[in-house]
Amino acid sequence: MFFDYNLYNLSVQDPAGFSGDLSTYLSWASKGAANDSLKSARDRADLALAAENRGDHREAIRLWRIILGNDFPMYG
Repeated sequence: MFFDYNLYNLSVQDPAGFSGDLSTYLSWASKGAANDSLKSARDRADLALAAENRGDHREAIRLWRIILGNDFPMYG
């Protein structure tokens, strides 16, 4: 899943090839905060999928909106 993969892959190479690792500007605290956010999103995504699987679409959509923001459609 996206969130699991990115917990361990915050380093991203500059696609233009000029700057190397684009994540070098992040402090250890910022990297830790990014990892915490990814973990929280992963946990909510797991809960959203579980809600979806049990037919609780209202709860699933509520959780996806927390993760993806208010541009994600509302229930109903």
